[in-house]
Amino acid sequence: MESTEFGPSSQPFQFGQLLASNDKVTRDKAVKSLTRHLKRSPHIDELELMRIWKALFYCMWHSDKPKVQAELAETLGALVHAARGGKHWLFIRVFWATMVREWPGLDRLRLNKFYQLLGRQLHHSIRLLAATGWAADDARRLGAIWKEGPLAAASPAGLKYFLIDTIVGALREEWRADADADADAGAGGGGGGSDDGLLALLEPFCWLLGAAREGIVVQKVEEKVVEPLLAAAAADGGGEEPRIDELEEEEEEGSDGEAAAPERPLPVDLAQLAEALFAVASGADARETNRPRLYALQQRVEEAAGAPAADDAPAARNGAAPRADPSQVDRLRKLMGGGGGKKKAKRERDATAAADDAPPAPKGKKGKRA
Repeated sequence: MESTEFGPSSQPFQFGQLLASNDKVTRDKAVKSLTRHLKRSPHIDELELMRIWKALFYCMWHSDKPKVQAELAETLGALVHAARGGKHWLFIRVFWATMVREWPGLDRLRLNKFYQLLGRQLHHSIRLLAATGWAADDARRLGAIWKEGPLAAASPAGLKYFLIDTIVGALREEWRADADADADAGAGGGGGGSDDGLLALLEPFCWLLGAAREGIVVQKVEEKVVEPLLAAAAADGGGEEPRIDELEEEEEEGSDGEAAAPERPLPVDLAQLAEALFAVASGADARETNRPRLYALQQRVEEAAGAPAADDAPAARNGAAPRADPSQVDRLRKLMGGGGGKKKAKRERDATAAADDAPPAPKGKKGKRA
């Protein structure tokens, strides 16, 4: 019987044949062997990972029946935790590169199981980030992978839409699971993701609002990413985050049909999100057609953050979020082409005032002005 063990002497094409086999038993043994191989291979390189994910793509391709597909999607998504020596980010990057390359060849009958794979891989990527304490540097690394992969301009629309549609729900689910784990461990009820880490994960979607060429992409980011954050902040009322025991009591009430448990809002600082949106809108890389809509969205987020008016200095000193720098606002208006009309109107008013203040011209013999 042909061995399914990975090792230095094994041939890459043999691994591919085993992982992409038509026989489920052979595929399952190969996946288990691959998991062991990843755990003991801290120096695995990108080329080998590309070959592995090529084979895993067809491993998913050949899987049949919904239950089998769901189990395999979970198993393949969890493989990221087996990578060693800091190779998990490379593992994720190669995964998305493989999906971008192979996605156009999928037929509609296989889309559903691959969407399951995308979903489980996304959740396990965020779970990996939670295991590192939601470090901002790691979050930026994961966000950069998304920008280069599924959110890139050349990426298939299905991948782009999937990530936009699911990112907030995935973040909320994994953040809540992390917070519940902290509570069970006695770490207190305020656990979960940090503001900096979550904001770093949202940065690629802010960038997409300025860089997207299609209006539908901008609209989807507004509706699926920014709007849920605004709605959650409005429902939360800007108060303190609910304690774990309060949420558990509300969930118990909801199980009796008396009240539904509210979704716990992500701890995203809306003032910082407004600053991030403004930086994108005023940046040189933003598309001119996207600037007005992006600036209007930034103003909405800023208002939801409770930013005080310009003359409300005491409120700003008491901890409220400051408004955007006026010089930056003027710069953005110039980039949007909104400053020219005001300058022209001012020149016309100045010219009219100067004419009214000028002395009358001397008159000729017939009473006419010279």
